[in-house]
Amino acid sequence: MFILGTNAHEQAVGSRMCDAFEETPWAYEKNYVAKIVELVKKYDVDIVFPQTSWEMFELSKAGDKVRKHCRLLASDHELVNICENKYLMYEHLKGKMNLPEYYLVHSIEELEEAAAKLGYPENDVVFKPPVGKGNRGVRVMTEKADRFDLLFNGRPFAKYISV
Repeated sequence: MFILGTNAHEQAVGSRMCDAFEETPWAYEKNYVAKIVELVKKYDVDIVFPQTSWEMFELSKAGDKVRKHCRLLASDHELVNICENKYLMYEHLKGKMNLPEYYLVHSIEELEEAAAKLGYPENDVVFKPPVGKGNRGVRVMTEKADRFDLLFNGRPFAKYISV
């Protein structure tokens, strides 16, 4: 078995664990799919196995282009898109399994309304954007936190604050 590794960083840790390694654009960049197809042809790749959700999203969207040359281990783009969007995923799963109470908001006013419906400030409320990577945008609304301690002793997870 021949393993071709790819990454947007030439110094990627996994690069030394592969038979060959090629640097690629980030999956969200315009020429990512074209580069993957080029590498599939160059190395006669049998299977492309996306490792990140960005790769999965872009490769599934261009599935026909990739599947002309090899097998793509990715679901249809419609399903990947649903899974990438927390709100769409919950809507898709509604009635099929137990889900937490959730709301889609588009403004601070809607966020305050939804938080009140969820019992805030008596209850803590977790909010996150429908589409995001690596915990970006995830916050816990709580009245129990010590603001002074968070400001002066907590790790800075966001660049900006307001008081």
